[in-house]
Amino acid sequence: MATAKLTRPSLEAVESNNDFINSDYEFGALREISVDVSPSISLTFKEPTAEDFLKLQEFENSSNVSDVETTLFTICLLHVPDSGKKKISMREAKKLSARQLKKIGGALKILIDDEEEQDFKS
Repeated sequence: MATAKLTRPSLEAVESNNDFINSDYEFGALREISVDVSPSISLTFKEPTAEDFLKLQEFENSSNVSDVETTLFTICLLHVPDSGKKKISMREAKKLSARQLKKIGGALKILIDDEEEQDFKS
């Protein structure tokens, strides 16, 4: 009976033969959603990337943080400032009211849950 030795190809061999890695495939722009937290203030949040999830996981593992602090960190992480403005800080996020946090949470849920639903439907 003939047997063949199976070996795994090297990383260089995989990269040189993989058209996907070497192509100019564009994943598309991240979705953004704006939330009116007050009549004069609107905040924009971006769809989370894998890097964002890694940063969030690192934050959760760094020390004993509460769910509230994790939520505030997520808000700061996904906030996309308008031109000429800066990202929201943890200090500013802590000043948000419960009503404002509820609006922001709903928007973030739409961005995160919609992405997960599309992954499972494919």
